[in-house]
Amino acid sequence: MRVPLHIAFILLFPFLSSAQNWELGVTLGASNYLGDIGSGKGSERPFVLDLQERYTKACLGLYGRYYTNGNLAFRANLIYGQLSGDDKLVDYWPRRLRNLSFRTNILELSGQVEYNFLSSKNVRYRELSQNFRRTIVIAERSLYAFVGVGVFHFNPTAELDGVRYNLQTFGTEGQVDECPPNDATCTEKYNRVAINIPMGLGIQYLVDKEYRVGFEIGWRKLFTDYIDDISNVYADPNLIAQNNGNGDDGATAVALAQRCHEVTNENFWLLQCGEGSIRGHGYHLDSYFFTVITVGYMIKTAGIDCPKYEKDRFHLF
Repeated sequence: MRVPLHIAFILLFPFLSSAQNWELGVTLGASNYLGDIGSGKGSERPFVLDLQERYTKACLGLYGRYYTNGNLAFRANLIYGQLSGDDKLVDYWPRRLRNLSFRTNILELSGQVEYNFLSSKNVRYRELSQNFRRTIVIAERSLYAFVGVGVFHFNPTAELDGVRYNLQTFGTEGQVDECPPNDATCTEKYNRVAINIPMGLGIQYLVDKEYRVGFEIGWRKLFTDYIDDISNVYADPNLIAQNNGNGDDGATAVALAQRCHEVTNENFWLLQCGEGSIRGHGYHLDSYFFTVITVGYMIKTAGIDCPKYEKDRFHLF
């Protein structure tokens, strides 16, 4: 069905004319991981109490935000960060004896809805054109909550004898590329692209009529337990070697999967890291979060008369 040009213009004009409703910006901050490698104060601690502060990494991102004239805003994000952890930093001896480590880059694309539930001292922008008049109110200071959905890529790696390896390709818990039909004992390798649910809180300040600066904490609920390549039990080393063609690749796969022998004698580590021993806790899925500073620019739509800037200070509540 063809839509007449004047009807399409009428439908799109409110969005095209709302120049000050769009914001483009950058984020810069820190990324942290929560998973099977924890802070080492015990077998596990609640939420952020179990993170390893020493392995806080940097993150950088871009975002675009659209403000409605109500309390809602919509945002798209592209964020790059890094996560890592190491059992060597752990005081709790079963974790320290496990002696596993990882590092992964994270590339995330997400969309989210923000609800502004506290704002004060607002700024009014009045847009004027020949046949159109509209006033847009943007808070000078706002506190908001957000939730959304995203997709991200990860690829856990570990170092062995000075060389860094992609852990997923070796199937360190006995996984294979493709399982035979009706084989209930077989496990396929995890997907390195997964879905997440971003959620969190943020605060923003309007520096002037064009720039906004903010601070935000966003946690990612995940549906995978393999950010760190650790989830279940130790597999049979012979099976791991066989899955990797034996030879040098098989020996490397076994060395990456079972590393207890690097910190203790063989007779003891077999009790802790032998086949069937607990390697991770698959019932607690991994997660990560970003703590960032945001800097945004309120863009102007070309072809529309520049809005007259008026400050009208008042309280919404």
